[in-house]
Amino acid sequence: MDWEAEKNKMQREFDNALSNAVALWALADKLLMPTLQNRIVDWIHWGRVKAKIVPTAVLNDVYRCTGPGSQLRRLFVENCARGVPNEWYLKHPEQFPQEMLLELATYFSVNFSVKGQAEEKESFHVKVMKLFPNDVKQAQLTPSRMETHESSRG
Repeated sequence: MDWEAEKNKMQREFDNALSNAVALWALADKLLMPTLQNRIVDWIHWGRVKAKIVPTAVLNDVYRCTGPGSQLRRLFVENCARGVPNEWYLKHPEQFPQEMLLELATYFSVNFSVKGQAEEKESFHVKVMKLFPNDVKQAQLTPSRMETHESSRG
């Protein structure tokens, strides 16, 4: 068996074990067994560190069987915020429940400060291709001219 196949097999086994751990955590929550819940959190953390990945494949399970404010949700949001590469969100959007993404956005806004200065508004402008650079001058739109321009459209 080649290394890639072995890695994929290990990943599937880890995801399956995590899915079972999430279900057990939810059951322990219903049965009011916080010590078991804490052991499960410790095991999930240990597995994540050992595997050197953030297990995003189980996020739908986590959000299906827990409620807002759940410690298990908080664990996964924090792990995603600190360990998921930005391209992963676009490559695997099906792994991220909408509610989780909202909690992640809140986590970012609370826990990470903006570095450096804000970008100038011009950095968000769409590039304009000038067809007749010497003959046509682009109209300068001030906020008041923008309002009259918009109202003449409607």
